[in-house]
Amino acid sequence: MSEGEAKVISTEPLSESEAVWTKLVKTTYRDPKGVIRTWESAERRTRPKDSEIDGVGIVAIIQKETGMPLQSSLALSLPPLSLVP
Repeated sequence: MSEGEAKVISTEPLSESEAVWTKLVKTTYRDPKGVIRTWESAERRTRPKDSEIDGVGIVAIIQKETGMPLQSSLALSLPPLSLVP
């Protein structure tokens, strides 16, 4: 591998004590038809408790065989689930 090429070496579960930025949560909710459902999601540990919104940044880079890589980004402003009626 030449200098500058990144490669994932391994993946493994992250213990709760090692997770600095996010935590996994299981949310139980009632949908518009009255059905009780569950949803797995991640929450930021660093969001202030009095914050009304949270930010998410997503970047996708598509490596082409020739030419410049394509880059697409998406920014979202999401209400915390605890504040959704």
